[in-house]
Amino acid sequence: FRTIITFTLKHSNSLHTNAFPIPQHHNKNYYLKLVRSCKHLNPLHQLYAHFLVSGLFHQCNLPQSNPSLILCNSLIRLYSRLHHFRKAINLYHTMLEFGLQPDKYTFTFVLKACTGALDFHEGVSVYHDVAARGLECDVFIGTSLVNMFCKMGHLDSARKVFDKMPKKDVASWNVMISGFSQSLDPSEALEIFWKMQVEGVEPDTVSILNLAPAVSRLEDIGACASIHGYVVRRGICDLVSISNSLIDMYSKCGEIHLAHRIFDRMRVMDDVSWATMMAGYVQHGCYFEVLELFDKIKNKNVKMNKVAVVNALLAAAEMRDLEKGKEIHNYSLQIGVMSDIIVATPVVSMYVKCGELKK
Repeated sequence: FRTIITFTLKHSNSLHTNAFPIPQHHNKNYYLKLVRSCKHLNPLHQLYAHFLVSGLFHQCNLPQSNPSLILCNSLIRLYSRLHHFRKAINLYHTMLEFGLQPDKYTFTFVLKACTGALDFHEGVSVYHDVAARGLECDVFIGTSLVNMFCKMGHLDSARKVFDKMPKKDVASWNVMISGFSQSLDPSEALEIFWKMQVEGVEPDTVSILNLAPAVSRLEDIGACASIHGYVVRRGICDLVSISNSLIDMYSKCGEIHLAHRIFDRMRVMDDVSWATMMAGYVQHGCYFEVLELFDKIKNKNVKMNKVAVVNALLAAAEMRDLEKGKEIHNYSLQIGVMSDIIVATPVVSMYVKCGELKK
């Protein structure tokens, strides 16, 4: 709270400049329009300071269309977007100290800040505030709570909140799929994916992308084929991100030829497409094919990402192909990725395996 007041006193004088035409009377509609027009931190900070110094926090404390509340919500949202998570959480507490009652937007924004800060204690505190106001059933707040608990590894808590939600949209289901895909029980992500369809919610692109890591970890070729069939029926199989996920799933499920077939049929590729296919080949010991892809990328003047470079280096090392290894090393220098330990380590390994210890 002291930090807020210090900031206020420091910046309140700037409010008397021409930054904002502040009226002598406190017109609610004027301030609403002013707050909603602010999209950046500086003007929002100035308005916030003015509201505190002038006493508008109390005079505008109205039940509906409250300028003070909308201003704080705007700041909390912007702080979270800019990854100033602690500032967002502190402002939330300042609101409460001033007696300003949060609404569903406040809770959605501050829960995002708690998630970004990985602050479980604050997150639970906000959860209790939500429950005290009977807002757990709101789909946006509920989804934010589920996301927070999933990101912090508290999947049981996420499940409890999720099960209590009377209405779940596709975003709610996607958050649950993502949480369990990255958990110790990825099979649960598949169960959630099937269940959402039973309950009449149609999976979207995000659903598939969130589910892909679970299928890859399970190495479940049946699930992979089912998902492939689903994206074909939905007409989204040509999306680059979906094709990349299918390549990764088929590769990790042991079907490198199916991964290659999808790769060959892609009309548009990005750097992830090439890197994913190369990683699949390395996983299956197809080192010659990796180096073939490396040459194709260079001929197409497509800049490789670090993953592609690393896989090319691994292939050259396994084939003891020193000349190709040197070529890849030089390429990594040209595109400026050698400073990254992820690339530098396999470069050293490649020279060692090729018998060039002095390099």
